[in-house]
Order: sequence, then structure tokens, then C-alpha cells
Amino acid sequence: MISRREFVKLTAAGALGTAMPRGNAQEKSMPGGDPAPNVIYVFSDTHRWCSMSFTETPLAITPNMAAMREGGVSFSNCYSTLPICSPYRAILMTGRWPWQQGFIANHMSLEHRPDVTTAKHTTLGWMFRDAGYATHYVGKWHLGNGQRALDYGFGTATLWNNENHSSLDYRPVGSANPFARGKKPWDKDPRYTGVPGHPTFPYKIVGETDHALMLIDGHTKTAPKQPLFLMLSLQNPHGPLRKKGKPLAPPHIRAKYAAQPRIPLRDNDRRKDTNFMQDYHESVTAVDEQLGRIRAKLQELGIADNTILVYSSDHGGLGGAQGQAGGQKRWPHDESTRVPFLVEWQGIPQAKRARDVQTLFSTIDIFPTVCHLAALAPRLKNRDADASLNYLTACPGVDHSRNVTGAEDAPDPASVFVCHPSNMNNKSPACPVQRTVITKRYMYSVKGKTHIGNRDAWKHWDKEGEREWCLYDRQRDPHQLHNLIGEEGLEDVKRDLRLKLAKWLAEAEAPFVKRWFATHPHAKKWRVEHDGRGIEDAFDLWSYVPRPD
Repeated sequence: MISRREFVKLTAAGALGTAMPRGNAQEKSMPGGDPAPNVIYVFSDTHRWCSMSFTETPLAITPNMAAMREGGVSFSNCYSTLPICSPYRAILMTGRWPWQQGFIANHMSLEHRPDVTTAKHTTLGWMFRDAGYATHYVGKWHLGNGQRALDYGFGTATLWNNENHSSLDYRPVGSANPFARGKKPWDKDPRYTGVPGHPTFPYKIVGETDHALMLIDGHTKTAPKQPLFLMLSLQNPHGPLRKKGKPLAPPHIRAKYAAQPRIPLRDNDRRKDTNFMQDYHESVTAVDEQLGRIRAKLQELGIADNTILVYSSDHGGLGGAQGQAGGQKRWPHDESTRVPFLVEWQGIPQAKRARDVQTLFSTIDIFPTVCHLAALAPRLKNRDADASLNYLTACPGVDHSRNVTGAEDAPDPASVFVCHPSNMNNKSPACPVQRTVITKRYMYSVKGKTHIGNRDAWKHWDKEGEREWCLYDRQRDPHQLHNLIGEEGLEDVKRDLRLKLAKWLAEAEAPFVKRWFATHPHAKKWRVEHDGRGIEDAFDLWSYVPRPD
């Protein structure tokens, strides 16, 4: 066995192999130039990669997502680093690892970051603001105190509360916001109750998109020479998908699905919930419609050619895979972790569009990729925004902007890291504590000490305890039906994957864990929910995995 201390020492000395490929923030940045491109980053909640018409669900109605792929690129191996709502958003917003910036579970706050003393110049919003962009945030926040959204670099923020889709409220903050201050029930506001053809049917993401479109339209008219950065966070297709037994999707979307055969169940769907699958894909189509409205607005305003439009999601939902219901996430399997990442932009050479990029890509890579795709580095330098430039340069993620544009020397990482490090699962069913490495060929996962049951009745631990847990051949077994962890003849494969996971643990966890426990207000709660385990043994996964040599 190898101790955690020995493991960190070996890794630091390079004994576990060569360093993982990294995109150089300065050398790989695209050349600056005017006019700077607008950037519209749209992300939904719980949209798995397989649930699009051009991936693994041909009956899914996603014409705008398909059009984005045709006019740009689709990353086929994009993974959520920590597949939960809040931690994903924290990684996206900060470009830093979960233990590094403090967000390891839901319902924490970016106010408690242990890595910096101020939010200024240390978030995605600030990168664009310091580069001269007008910055706006619309939709689900889920990063703690929403009233502090302006602290993270956004000139305005219009935040929509809770997960209900048909009766919600929004809270605009920021003096330049075009909407009234204060809490206001959107389902009673005639501006935001309409779906075309069904004006009396309130649907939250329509109101969120309305806000985004008004901001885009207003900005184009009042500040046409200033570039725009807008983030739109849509709740769909997160549940609930039904209310009092009836589907929540707008009637015209339900009619589209009623006119075609039912979405077929996947091979690994052991729950066999056909209603959920239909409701889920109706919700995906509702998101697709909002993308269509944004694409149409960009064309109407004549700014589509100079706008980078991105669509992605925070995580997927198992939807019956591995016997887990509905939108359950946190698991390492593809339905939970593999998500869309689409980029449409005229800056992509014509010959490089309509591509499915096979490169491994994950949440930690989004911050540098989006910043360098917009060529922020030279703009930050020209504006003497040294703090933001230094922060961007230090990003641990890979800059994949050259994969977007199809450059020959684009990075091609050997693996990505996925994790769920905590039993702090709110009141949802307990999910496996896991650390996972994914390559183009394999998914390999190690399971930590995990509660079973629901949080209100958490009295028992998984009897099998910590162990090597999953090994799937992604090429021969794409639905991850056959766990190979106990198969003979795969020792060389497992040895290589252990080494890759060891490197990721040394990069993404080991340097930050002690500081988190020393400074984060959730540390005491973590110890209680993890049965009082100490810091060292709680993170020494390699104490129960056979030594790779």
C-alpha cells in the first residue's frame, strides 16, 4: 500500500510519469483584434449528451442544437468535472478545482473561497469585464447569495429562483437592469407568460430567455461598439417534469412528441419509465426552442457573424441507467457526466465546421477555452488588467480554443478527471463518493466511503466500503453495461488508469484539501456527514487500491 504522503511526494518528483498536457494560456491565445466578438454562453441543467437528435436519440427534437453543430462544432467527449448544479457553476465561474475554490457540494457559497481574498479579477465575469465587455447574467444562480452576483463581474444580474418551471419569481439586481427592482412573480407578469401560440401558459425558461433577448437587443442599440458577454442559465430539463401528474412542458411541444413514436428506452435503462423519458425530452426541446430564439435574434440584429454562441449543460441525468431514477447525477457514468458542448461562430473556418470533436474536454477547461476563443489575453494586456491576465494565465484547465477552430496543433489530453467527493447530498438519495478517470477507451472509478439510503435516514454505510469500483470499455460497451473491474487479463490497463488517476488527485485535490478544512465553514458538517473521518484517511484513496507498481 502507498500512503497519501508518499503518493504526493512521488507525484511531485515525477515518479508517476510525465506531466499531463496543458494549454499554454499565453502562447495558445488567439491574436487580438477589433471588433471583439460577442460571447453568449447558454447552459441548461441536467441535459445529457446522448439526448440530442444527432447523438444517440434520433427522435429527440433538437433542430437548433443540430444547426449549431452544422454551423460550428460539437464536442463529443465533454465531461462534467463534478456533476452537481452548484459545484459545476463554481468551476465554470472560477476556472479552479472544487477543493481549490471551496465548492465541493450543493448549497455552499462563492463567498467562502479559500483560494482568494476578493472576487474581483478572479471570475469569468471579471475576465470579460476587465477586457472591456458589457457583462450580464440571467437565470439560475445557485452559487450562494444572489445579491452578490454583481461582485463576480456582472454589470446586471436577473436571477430566477427555485426549480419550479411554471410559477416562479425573478430578482433583478444592478442599476442598469431594464426591469423593476425587487421580487416580482413572473407568472403574473404578462410580458413573461407566453409561449408562442399558448399565451396563457407560463414557462420559466421563456421568461429567462425574454430577459436575455431584451438585454442583447438593448445593448446592440445603445452600445453597438462595445462587445457583449452574456450568460444565460436555464433550469430545464431539470425536474420536476410533472405537476399533479401532468407534464409541465408547453402544449405545443407535447403535441410535437405526440405526433411521433415514443422515445425508445436505452439498453441500460433498468427503470423502464417511459413517461419520464418522454417528459425529459420534451423539456430538452423547450431548451432547444430558446436557443432558436437567441439564434434568430442574433441574425435579426446583424450580429450573428461576430458572436460566439456556446451551449452546454452542468451535468446529465441517469434516467434509469444503473437502476437510478430520473435526473439523478453525481455518478461517474456517461448519462450523469457526459454533456453537450456546442460552439457556433463564423470565426471557425468553413472547412472546420460541422465537426464532432473527439478530444477529451471537461468543465475545468471551459474558463480558459472561452476566454482564449474571444482572444481576451491581449485585450487584458492592452487595458493593463494585470490581475485578471495573471489569473487567466494560471488557469489549471486546458485551452481548447484551437480544437474549436480546428487547428492542427490543438491539445489532445490523455484523460479527464471526474469526481463526487462528498456525502453532502441535501435530501436526495445518497450517491457514490467517487473519483474517476476517463480516457477515450476506458472509464475507471474508485469508490470512497458512501452513505446509503436517504439523508433523513442515513444510519448505514455501503457495506462493501472503499474499493476499485468500475472499469468500462467505452468503445466496446458504450452504454456501460459490463463492469470489467474483476476481469482477469486487464492488470496492465488498470495499472495505467491508476497512474492517471493518481496524477489527477495530485493536481486537483492534494494541494488544496488541508486549506479547505482549515478555512471552510462546511468543514465541521463534512466531518459529521462522513462519520467523523479524519482528513488524511478520508482522502487517501490509494490506501485501499493496490499499489500500481
